[in-house]
This record gives sequence, C-alpha cells and structure tokens, in this order.
Amino acid sequence: MRREGYELQVGQPQVIYKEIDGVKCEPVEELTINVPEEFASKMIDMVTRRKGDMTSMLNMGERVDIEFDIPSRGIIGLRTNVLTASQGEAIMAHRFKEYQPYKGEISRRSNGSMIALETVLPLLTLSISCRIVVSSSSIRVRRFTEARL
Repeated sequence: MRREGYELQVGQPQVIYKEIDGVKCEPVEELTINVPEEFASKMIDMVTRRKGDMTSMLNMGERVDIEFDIPSRGIIGLRTNVLTASQGEAIMAHRFKEYQPYKGEISRRSNGSMIALETVLPLLTLSISCRIVVSSSSIRVRRFTEARL
C-alpha cells in the first residue's frame, strides 16, 4: 500500500467526550460477560474497578450471565484481562447505551518495573532512593540523594 501512495497509522483508541448542558459526558456501554460460576467474583471485581455498575446477574446452570453499565474507556484493554482471569472461558460482548456524566479517573496500573542502566556507588558511602511515579501518559523518576558518614 505504501508504494501506491497510501499510508496508515494506528494509535490507541480514544473516547469521544461530549458536553451536554454544560456537563462533561462520556459514552457508557452495556457489557455482558458469560463466565463459569467459579470466576464470577473475579469478573465483578475487574469491571467495578473500571467504574462499571452491575445491573443484573443470572445463573444458567454452571455458567453465569453478568450485565454491567461501564464507561467506554473502561472497556479498553478489559478483554485480555477477562480472558486471562477466566482461563479463556469468558464470553464478552458490549454495545453503546448512552452518554452519562463523567465518572472520574480510572486507575490503570498499580505496579511497574525499574531498570538500572549503570552501577550504583556502595551503600555505605551514598544512599540513593528512587521513586517512580507512573501515570497513564508518562513515567517520571524522582531521585533523592542523601550522603551518609
């Protein structure tokens, strides 16, 4: 396609917000997860952490149908986590419902990793502590140096 003069670039999906009557609103979707009974609590926990509200739960033999109302931005990246947590047993479907007032920030990652590119001076001479602040858009490293005698 590039030889033909066409070029395509794909980025992370972004949610389209609207301002309705002076209030910032976001799209909310109806999410249905069909999962074995033993994984139901994990699914509820994962979706509610992403600002999802459970609307119904229906037992169907050994499986459970769980329905949620969840912001569209909460669904981004959810499918992989749901399949991992349910050992590949979950069936997930979602569709647009309506725009509702913004529900607040969704925490994405609670852990991270630190990579050292150089050796550190002996701890008896110099103590360096690093704190990594991870946000959804960037990673910042703050260094605090303290000389010890």
